Amino acid sequence: AVVSTQSTGKKRRVYREALQDRRSYLIQTGLRCWAGSVTSAEEARSRAALQAVTQQTYRANELALKWGKHWYNVTKNRRERRPVLKPIIVNKTTAEPTVSLFQPAKTHFTETPKFYENFKLLKSTRPAPRVPKFLSS
Repeated sequence: AVVSTQSTGKKRRVYREALQDRRSYLIQTGLRCWAGSVTSAEEARSRAALQAVTQQTYRANELALKWGKHWYNVTKNRRERRPVLKPIIVNKTTAEPTVSLFQPAKTHFTETPKFYENFKLLKSTRPAPRVPKFLSS
């Protein structure tokens, strides 16, 4: 009876150890799979974010190129339609005419506008600002 009890205890211990090994194997396998799925999910998220940023940047550059070409053509067409400045003879009295390509600026202002002539007078005749009732009491 003693021999069978020892062998039964040994069998139980071996069986427990086998179950413990199996349990630790399953835990390790599960952790490996879980870590792999987490890593692949992170990679997928970072790839998706990178792709979104790349698409946004590409679209922004595409729009900048489109509008740049548009405004380049607009200004180019305006330059082509602009009249060519003909040389102006500045001094007609001398035998050798002086030629200039620059036209003088056209101004329609008089030397001193009437508003500025009477500005000091206007400032001195202006009445003092009124004091509100709630401040005067």
